Amino acid sequence: MMPQIVSAEALGGYRLRVGYSDGFVAEWDHADLLNATGPIAAQLHDPASFAQVAVSDGAQVWPNGYDVCPVTLRRVLTGAGVAAA
Repeated sequence: MMPQIVSAEALGGYRLRVGYSDGFVAEWDHADLLNATGPIAAQLHDPASFAQVAVSDGAQVWPNGYDVCPVTLRRVLTGAGVAAA
């Protein structure tokens, strides 16, 4: 079973620190969200809205329903070499 996200902390701007159930922790800059269109993603263009990140069912989520797949995020973070266990 793939480890789940157990913590997500807004660090300012579009940066998050995410922690997984196996101890893996990484900082993630999601500034590419500014290029996303559509009503749900557009709501997160505001840094204050973006900072409302939470964890639900092992994934990071926002009050407007936007979420990021924890498996995909883990692959991105590992591949980018930005994470340390």
